[in-house]
Amino acid sequence: MSVRLRKWQNKAGKVEEAWQVDFMFHHPDGRRQRVVKFSPVQTRRGAEQYERELRASLLNGTFGKENNNGERPMPLAEFAPRFLRGCRKISVIISPAERSLAVSERASSSIPRETASFGCSVAQSPLR
Repeated sequence: MSVRLRKWQNKAGKVEEAWQVDFMFHHPDGRRQRVVKFSPVQTRRGAEQYERELRASLLNGTFGKENNNGERPMPLAEFAPRFLRGCRKISVIISPAERSLAVSERASSSIPRETASFGCSVAQSPLR
Protein backbone atom coordinates (compact mmCIF):
# COMPACT_ATOMS: atom_id res chain seq x y z
CA MET A 1 0.00 0.00 0.00
CA SER A 2 1.29 3.42 -0.96
CA VAL A 3 -0.74 5.87 1.03
CA ARG A 4 0.63 8.76 3.03
CA LEU A 5 -0.58 11.70 5.01
CA ARG A 6 0.60 14.72 3.03
CA LYS A 7 1.16 17.95 4.95
CA TRP A 8 1.64 21.40 3.44
CA GLN A 9 1.16 25.08 4.23
CA ASN A 10 -1.43 27.11 2.35
CA LYS A 11 -0.95 30.76 1.36
CA ALA A 12 -2.30 31.94 4.70
CA GLY A 13 0.37 29.89 6.50
CA LYS A 14 -2.07 27.32 7.89
CA VAL A 15 -0.80 23.73 7.94
CA GLU A 16 -3.14 21.43 6.04
CA GLU A 17 -3.02 17.68 5.65
CA ALA A 18 -4.74 15.09 3.47
CA TRP A 19 -4.39 11.39 2.70
CA GLN A 20 -2.82 10.76 -0.68
CA VAL A 21 -2.45 7.64 -2.83
CA ASP A 22 0.85 7.40 -4.73
CA PHE A 23 1.91 4.25 -6.58
CA MET A 24 3.49 2.92 -9.78
CA PHE A 25 1.24 0.59 -11.76
CA HIS A 26 2.85 -1.96 -14.07
CA HIS A 27 0.53 -2.69 -17.00
CA PRO A 28 0.41 -6.21 -18.46
CA ASP A 29 2.04 -4.92 -21.68
CA GLY A 30 5.08 -3.66 -19.71
CA ARG A 31 4.20 0.03 -19.48
CA ARG A 32 4.54 1.76 -16.13
CA GLN A 33 2.18 4.50 -14.95
CA ARG A 34 2.47 6.62 -11.84
CA VAL A 35 -0.81 7.46 -10.11
CA VAL A 36 -0.96 10.25 -7.52
CA LYS A 37 -4.41 11.16 -6.22
CA PHE A 38 -6.00 12.49 -3.06
CA SER A 39 -8.33 10.05 -1.36
CA PRO A 40 -12.04 10.99 -1.29
CA VAL A 41 -12.26 9.47 2.21
CA GLN A 42 -9.76 11.21 4.47
CA THR A 43 -8.70 8.28 6.64
CA ARG A 44 -5.82 5.84 6.26
CA ARG A 45 -8.15 2.92 5.61
CA GLY A 46 -10.21 4.98 3.19
CA ALA A 47 -7.06 5.85 1.25
CA GLU A 48 -5.99 2.20 1.17
CA GLN A 49 -9.41 1.17 -0.14
CA TYR A 50 -9.22 3.93 -2.77
CA GLU A 51 -5.82 2.64 -3.89
CA ARG A 52 -7.26 -0.87 -4.32
CA GLU A 53 -10.11 0.58 -6.40
CA LEU A 54 -7.67 2.56 -8.57
CA ARG A 55 -5.49 -0.50 -9.16
CA ALA A 56 -8.56 -2.55 -10.13
CA SER A 57 -9.79 0.13 -12.54
CA LEU A 58 -6.32 0.35 -14.12
CA LEU A 59 -6.27 -3.41 -14.55
CA ASN A 60 -9.69 -3.64 -16.22
CA GLY A 61 -9.12 -0.52 -18.36
CA THR A 62 -11.72 1.83 -16.86
CA PHE A 63 -9.30 4.22 -15.13
CA GLY A 64 -9.86 7.81 -16.29
CA LYS A 65 -12.84 6.89 -18.46
CA GLU A 66 -16.17 8.60 -17.84
CA ASN A 67 -18.90 6.25 -16.68
CA ASN A 68 -22.26 7.49 -17.96
CA ASN A 69 -24.10 4.15 -17.53
CA GLY A 70 -25.35 4.12 -21.13
CA GLU A 71 -27.04 7.51 -20.83
CA ARG A 72 -26.73 9.77 -23.82
CA PRO A 73 -26.51 13.56 -23.64
CA MET A 74 -29.85 15.33 -24.09
CA PRO A 75 -30.13 16.95 -27.54
CA LEU A 76 -31.21 20.58 -27.82
CA ALA A 77 -34.51 19.58 -29.44
CA GLU A 78 -35.48 17.70 -26.25
CA PHE A 79 -34.01 20.22 -23.83
CA ALA A 80 -35.55 23.43 -25.27
CA PRO A 81 -39.23 22.56 -24.59
CA ARG A 82 -38.43 21.49 -21.04
CA PHE A 83 -36.45 24.69 -20.44
CA LEU A 84 -39.22 26.89 -21.85
CA ARG A 85 -41.86 25.12 -19.70
CA GLY A 86 -39.77 26.06 -16.67
CA CYS A 87 -39.61 29.67 -17.87
CA ARG A 88 -43.40 29.78 -18.18
CA LYS A 89 -43.81 28.50 -14.62
CA ILE A 90 -41.48 31.19 -13.33
CA SER A 91 -43.16 33.93 -15.38
CA VAL A 92 -46.45 33.26 -13.55
CA ILE A 93 -44.74 34.17 -10.28
CA ILE A 94 -43.35 37.58 -11.30
CA SER A 95 -45.43 40.74 -11.48
CA PRO A 96 -46.45 42.42 -14.76
CA ALA A 97 -44.27 45.43 -13.86
CA GLU A 98 -41.19 43.23 -13.66
CA ARG A 99 -42.17 41.56 -16.94
CA SER A 100 -42.42 44.93 -18.74
CA LEU A 101 -39.06 45.96 -17.26
CA ALA A 102 -37.51 42.79 -18.66
CA VAL A 103 -38.96 43.51 -22.12
CA SER A 104 -37.56 47.06 -22.10
CA GLU A 105 -34.14 45.78 -20.93
CA ARG A 106 -34.14 43.19 -23.68
CA ALA A 107 -35.08 45.81 -26.32
CA SER A 108 -32.28 48.13 -25.23
CA SER A 109 -29.63 45.40 -25.07
CA SER A 110 -27.23 44.63 -27.87
CA ILE A 111 -28.42 41.00 -28.01
CA PRO A 112 -30.38 40.23 -31.19
CA ARG A 113 -34.13 39.85 -30.59
CA GLU A 114 -34.15 36.20 -31.77
CA THR A 115 -31.49 35.29 -29.22
CA ALA A 116 -33.04 37.26 -26.36
CA SER A 117 -36.52 35.82 -26.95
CA PHE A 118 -35.30 32.20 -26.83
CA GLY A 119 -34.49 31.92 -23.11
CA CYS A 120 -35.78 33.34 -19.88
CA SER A 121 -35.31 37.03 -19.34
CA VAL A 122 -33.38 38.47 -16.41
CA ALA A 123 -36.62 39.23 -14.55
CA GLN A 124 -37.73 35.60 -14.88
CA SER A 125 -34.71 34.30 -13.02
CA PRO A 126 -35.71 32.65 -9.72
CA LEU A 127 -32.59 34.04 -8.03
CA ARG A 128 -33.52 37.69 -8.57
